[in-house]
Formats: sequence, C-alpha cells, structure tokens
Amino acid sequence: MKIYAAQINPCVGDIDGNVAKIISHIKTAKKLGAALAVFPELCITGYPSEDLLLRPAFIADEQAVLKKIAAAADGMAVIIGATYGDLYNAAWLLKGGKAQVVAAKTDLPNYGVFDEKRYFKPGEIAKTFNLGGKKIGVIVCEDMWTAAKTAVYKKQKVDLLVSINASPYEGGKLDERVVVAAKRAREAGAGLVYVNTVGGQDGVVFDGGSFVADKSGKITAMLPQFVEMGELFAGNAKRLGELEEKYRALVLGLRDYVGKNGFKKVLLGLSGGMDSALTAVIAVDALTSKNVRLVVLPTRFTSEQTYKDAYEMCKNLGITPELIDIEPAFKSFEQMLAKNFAGTKTGLAEENIQSRVRGLTLMAIANKHGELLLTTGNKSELATGYATLYGDMCGAFNVLKDLYKTEVYEVAKCLNRTPELRNSGTSEVQKFRSSEVPIIPQGIIDKAPTAELRENQKDEDSLPPYEVLDAILKLLIEGHKSQKEIVKILSKNVIPAQAGILKTKTHAFAGVTELQEIVDKVAKLLYQSEYKRFQAAPGVKLGRMSFGKDWRYPLTNKYNK
Repeated sequence: MKIYAAQINPCVGDIDGNVAKIISHIKTAKKLGAALAVFPELCITGYPSEDLLLRPAFIADEQAVLKKIAAAADGMAVIIGATYGDLYNAAWLLKGGKAQVVAAKTDLPNYGVFDEKRYFKPGEIAKTFNLGGKKIGVIVCEDMWTAAKTAVYKKQKVDLLVSINASPYEGGKLDERVVVAAKRAREAGAGLVYVNTVGGQDGVVFDGGSFVADKSGKITAMLPQFVEMGELFAGNAKRLGELEEKYRALVLGLRDYVGKNGFKKVLLGLSGGMDSALTAVIAVDALTSKNVRLVVLPTRFTSEQTYKDAYEMCKNLGITPELIDIEPAFKSFEQMLAKNFAGTKTGLAEENIQSRVRGLTLMAIANKHGELLLTTGNKSELATGYATLYGDMCGAFNVLKDLYKTEVYEVAKCLNRTPELRNSGTSEVQKFRSSEVPIIPQGIIDKAPTAELRENQKDEDSLPPYEVLDAILKLLIEGHKSQKEIVKILSKNVIPAQAGILKTKTHAFAGVTELQEIVDKVAKLLYQSEYKRFQAAPGVKLGRMSFGKDWRYPLTNKYNK
C-alpha cells in the first residue's frame, strides 16, 4: 500500500491557509497513486491553539471546512487531525467524500508546554477501517506513549497502526519516539506509520521526522527533520547529530516566528561577542542577508578587538553594519543624574545605563522601520539574571533563550566545521557553505566573554567559569536538585589535584567548602532573577525545561535550598 506522509507546517488560527495547504497535498498524493494520505494532529486549526479552542466560532469554522477537505479527498483515503464534539482531540477518516471520526485522544498531556486537559475530554473512540485488504487503527499523539489504545487495536487484530502527532522537538526526542513506536508495533503485531507536524509556533518547534516501522519494530522509512514536505514513504533520511538538530531548530523557530507574525525583516545589536554572532548567522540563514540589519553600538569601553570582530562578522554575512556611537547619550545620562548619584560609588547603575541606551536605540530603529528586534541573551544569563531589563533584554524574540553559554560555543563550533549545515534555510552566504573559512571568526570564539560595560570587564568577574556555572544550572533547572545534592554530584566528578584541592578542566576549588559556596551563590542568583525571566522575550525551546511554560516558579518565593 502506498502511504503519503503530509509532514506539513500549519499556522495556528490560519484555517483557510491550512486548508489550502492540506488540499494541495491531497492532490499531490493522488498524482503519486497513494491509497492513503496521513496528516498531523489538529492540523486544520494548528497546534497548540490554546484558548482559541474556547471560542465556539473557531471550532465551527474548523468543522465547516472538513466537508471541503473530504470532497477534495474523494477517490482516496485521508487521515487528518481535527476536533470533535464537545470537545475531543480526534482523528478523522475522509473516504468516499465523507468524514467520520475513527479515534479520540485518551491520554491528554498536561506537562511542559502541554495543557490539553484545559480544553479536551479524554475519548475512548477506537474504530478500525479497511483499506486495500488491511485493517487499520488510528492513535493520536500521546496515546502512542502508553499501551492502552494499542491493546484495544490488538484485540481488533489490526494490520497497521497510524499515529498522527504534533510532537515538539527536544534534544534526543526522535530517538525516544522511535523506541516507543517500535514497542507499540511489536505489542500490536502490526506495522506503524508515524506522521508529525513540522514548523515553529511561538517558542515551540515541531521537527517532523515522520517514519514507518514494521511489526518487528524496525524502521523501514523516515522523512527528514525540520523540513516541510509531503512524500510517499520510501528510504531513510540522514539522521542529524545533536548539535545539528539544535541549529536546525533555531533556524526554523526564528523563521516561522518572524513569518507567521507578519514580519519580513529583523535587526539586532552586534556586540562582537559570541551570542550576537551566532544569532546573526541564524537570522541570515532563516531570512537571508537582505532581511537582517546589524547595528554596532559602541561606548568608551568598546575595545578595538570588539570593533574588528564585529566588522569581520558582518563581512562574512554579506551585511554592511550600521555604526551608532551611543557615548554621547551615555554621557548625557551621567550628567543628568550627576546630582542624584552624588556621593555614591560608580557601579551597576552606570553600567546598565549603557545597556538601556542600546535597548532604546534598537527599539527606536525597529519601530521606525517595522522590523522585529532580536535579543541575543543565552540561558546561562537568563538563569542568573546576568542581563539588563529594558536593556540587552529588549526585543520581541530570543533565539538563544534555551542554549546555555557552553552550548552556544558548541553550536558555533559545529557550524564552523559543518558548512553544509547552513543549507537548512535560504541563506545567501554561499562561500561559507563549501569553504573551510569559518563563518564565525576565531577571534570571537577565543575572546573571553564580556559585556564591556566597564574597563577590562569579564563575565567571570561576576560569575563562575561557564563550564562550572552551566553544570550547576543544569542540575538546578533540569535536575531539580538541591544545593547539597549538587555539591555531592560535582564532588564525585571533579579531579583530585592535590591535598584539599578539587579541580575540573578549567577551574580548581579549594575543597568542598568553596564548591558549596559557589553552588549556593548560583542558586541564589537563579531564584532571585525570576522577575527578569517573567518579562523576557519568548524564544526557541530546545530542551525539557526551557524558561517559559516548562518553568513555572513563583515570582515571590523565599525557598532557596
């Protein structure tokens, strides 16, 4: 049986646009001689539609177009995700010009970014249908992750399970899907077709990667990740490495956030540092050079090396940078506040003025030219509050929001050594796709991270080395570990150097006492910075505990252990 996988990229709320896309794929499937075309979960409305699902008119509009899609599908069979009744997350069979519900989602996810129990009732519908001499059953996304629905179909002796999904990208998630699908196929004694959504929706990215497993659980065909396409299942796409996956997710997440919100162009401040450099490459790969504006905003503390690195980065991207010297504005604020600040020590307030002048300048440019401002902070900075509200946190979208600082460097280095990775989008940086010249200058990679808000400033003046900081943050955020637990874990992983000294690759601790002090400091920074994260721009989700719906700590919170 020829099965067509419609791994599509719908837009939430764009029912007419989504329907046009669906019908186009149905026509293609017919031309290819497919007996069955499979579309993702809730692809007419887009997923997740959140509180749009509470509006009766929204549901009525979705249901009205099912007849139109069914008419277009006449002559073949189609499985498609849509709502049903009051209110179920369902799978519909379109056949013979008619539409009927064949499955309703039983297990409603209510963790991480999912909130389905707010909208849907659990459904027990599990009908089979016959096609080409095969008995077929359908499961909806989360129902594949538990055995209950599969057991129902096993009793009905199905030959094939079809799983329709809107499963978000997380590092390693595709491997997990494959393992679970193989288990379900073996339990049912049937082949399994898995079709997933692709595309960005706010900060969530769906990675596609649709596949087929035979009844033994062996994967016999797979479509590529992060690519919108429709195709008959045949052959296996090349699997991406962990860092390659992250880069593709970042590009797709940005491209869809910009495009689906009606923007064409973005801008960002290029500091000469790693974060803004990687953000700029991602932006160019997502939107092309002509749609990216890069602005350099120096003060008296900006070094010559920073100028050199920023301009080399712009040259590599084929973009002429705009230079706006913000020193005059900085001086004006110093003079304006001189009386108020009299008798106090120069410090954080003065440093943050520079950041806020940059934020104001960039927001003014975005406002004037109708461009979307990107903020360039990483997860380590957001976790510790090492970012300035209404300054470097200004912006509509934060591409690197779920990348720790050490991961920013890992992705950048992967990008430099894997030029073909930038074929993921419509980048015009042609010479760096086949050249050994690194897209991100080595000077940026080698330079010690610094905000350059005071003379000779380095991030390590205020924070532990990023290797140490990120190890602690991952245990606090992803692991939910206490400070005492973290000290025990890290103490086992450090290398004894000499009496009383514990040493990692980059840093030596004067015993467990100093390590405990560092862990306590990082934890305090994390929990006292919640108010900043609450006001931060959305960004691409890459892991299971991104700052957003995954992370829901109270703003007012005295617990710090």
